[in-house]
Amino acid sequence: GVHLSGYVFRDRNRNGVFDVGDLPMALVVVTVTTPDGKTFTERSNDAGFANFEMSRSERNAVLRKPGEYVFSVHVPPGWVLTTGNASQRTTMEELPGAPADLVSRNPPRPFGLAPRLVFGGRVGVRGHAGAVEPPEGVSLSARGTGGEAVDVPLAPGGTFEIPAEPGPWKLIARKAGSDSG
Repeated sequence: GVHLSGYVFRDRNRNGVFDVGDLPMALVVVTVTTPDGKTFTERSNDAGFANFEMSRSERNAVLRKPGEYVFSVHVPPGWVLTTGNASQRTTMEELPGAPADLVSRNPPRPFGLAPRLVFGGRVGVRGHAGAVEPPEGVSLSARGTGGEAVDVPLAPGGTFEIPAEPGPWKLIARKAGSDSG
């Protein structure tokens, strides 16, 4: 059969463009909403394509008639969309004689995903017996590419996790009453 597909790729350089070095992503959910409001879901295959059958004559084809269809990617946990097109519209037009008797003049653009960047770890203080203990009176700040220091909340046990952007970062731990990090 003939398919119209949503393509999902791993945006390795995080630039929002499908280019050299980017890789297809499998098992990512892509949904199509038809002009009459029905939704159909497929997962991308090993080659990155979530395929939706297109045909005016096949009764079980998802894309069967002219109109506006909406393709949406469901970003997996721990990932971010880099291409800014989580939901996009395409218009199907009837074209007798074409392989599916339908055509899309504005097919969906590729969906780019990249792992969410985070800093994570644990801040501890060396105790009497040399073991690392959860901190008391310790604060943590981070200075990223923007240059401004931001306070980082510490969870029980001194663990932390903060969102990050690419570039150099500096983490600073301070004990209450101390001027040095």
